[in-house]
Amino acid sequence: MFGAGDLPALLADQGVTVIAADGKTQTLGLYDKQNVQELAPTSGALLDVLHTALTIVTGSMSAAVEDQITVDGSPYVVRNVNPMDDGQLTELVIVAVKA
Repeated sequence: MFGAGDLPALLADQGVTVIAADGKTQTLGLYDKQNVQELAPTSGALLDVLHTALTIVTGSMSAAVEDQITVDGSPYVVRNVNPMDDGQLTELVIVAVKA
């Protein structure tokens, strides 16, 4: 795990361009995709789900649930906004917009 102090170096090396819903505000974020297992809400069965997340510095751009943002040139919709640790970082759970 990394902290806010590590983020500038990580962003410079591995960050992707993120454009906010307003189309003007731009920041860098760490993009991550991984398969996770989640419980199905009705049956309790384990489901394999692709979890796509973007970690940004809190306050570097405004993002709310259902906002459409652009990540590395591709459109995504924000599904969840999660403050991380001490609040200096924010994880955006995102889903690709289908063409």
